[in-house]
Amino acid sequence: MEVNYTVGLDENPNVASITTNCQNSFVLNDNYQLDRILQDEFAELEVVRTNITRTEGLVEFLDYLLDNRPASALRTYLLPYTQTPSPPPLAPETHPSPPSLPTAPSAEEAENALRNELVQLRRRERQLLANINGCVGSRTRSCGISSIEGPNPWLAKDGTPCRGFSSLSARFGDFCGYWDSAVSLLAIQPQK
Repeated sequence: MEVNYTVGLDENPNVASITTNCQNSFVLNDNYQLDRILQDEFAELEVVRTNITRTEGLVEFLDYLLDNRPASALRTYLLPYTQTPSPPPLAPETHPSPPSLPTAPSAEEAENALRNELVQLRRRERQLLANINGCVGSRTRSCGISSIEGPNPWLAKDGTPCRGFSSLSARFGDFCGYWDSAVSLLAIQPQK
């Protein structure tokens, strides 16, 4: 069982107005929830695409660095391959040697890691696109809209909660307005 109640704070509360406000609050919240469908996926897709662009740039930069290494770097890079390996030193039995410090990955290892990350990012992008593009809106199914097209009506653009944030009220001034248009559609006169 669900019980809803509303308290009128005025000395002579107008029950019809209070009821209308409650019903408008329900409608506004229901529509906002329908707008929110797939908004998280759209936001993640934007982040994934930004990371793909960043990773592609890093791979391209590493390719450039590897292709344009000075000869001195190539000599030191090839030096271990030209020397014969020496036998390992005998470790003293009483004093074990300290563990070696971690070394930075080589440019090739870094490039391979970036290419693997790029594969994962592109796979996630395909999954998100399949979820988003697979949604076809109809009278019985809502696919939502972006957070720019359908923002939270109880949060200001800077994230500040508006007066009706906690109660989800729809009275004038309880929810935030996003009407930035310099042209009032009501002021446009039809052409004769």
